[in-house]
Amino acid sequence: SQIYLKLAFYDDSEITSRHHRRNIRLTDYLESDLHILFRFRTHNQLERLITCLDMPQLVKLDNNVLVTNVEIVLVSLYKLAFPTTNEKVGRFFGMESTLCSRIFNFFIRYLVENWGYLLLDNLSYWLSSFPMFAERIEQKMIRLGLHDNHSQHSKIFSFIDCTTFE
Repeated sequence: SQIYLKLAFYDDSEITSRHHRRNIRLTDYLESDLHILFRFRTHNQLERLITCLDMPQLVKLDNNVLVTNVEIVLVSLYKLAFPTTNEKVGRFFGMESTLCSRIFNFFIRYLVENWGYLLLDNLSYWLSSFPMFAERIEQKMIRLGLHDNHSQHSKIFSFIDCTTFE
């Protein structure tokens, strides 16, 4: 016997648009909290990121809900900073979890569509800079007293989530 699976997608457009959500602004967060929440240190850094991404100020998502570029960036950076669920992200920002999911999905698609050439298959772009990166990292480790003359630190050219790999 054959088993058929029918996928049904829940349409949350009316629910999401009916719920009043607070207007999220950069200044809602103390600068001392920004690094923990979003991995940026100042409001100015976040403003520059939003400007550099060249994202429209208002975006209509696929369920016709309007969100600001600030909401998109903050929700997405928060989600990238923590391994967490959309429900927890929604509680943090005061919005439906499905809206958080739509915002994050839009953000990732936007990055790939507009900035993918910098993000994907770009090893050839960065390869020539690796020796300089390694030299600068080694110099910093020497200044911090972390360099061991017998180690292979000169081969470190990048960090992934504060973890070093050689």
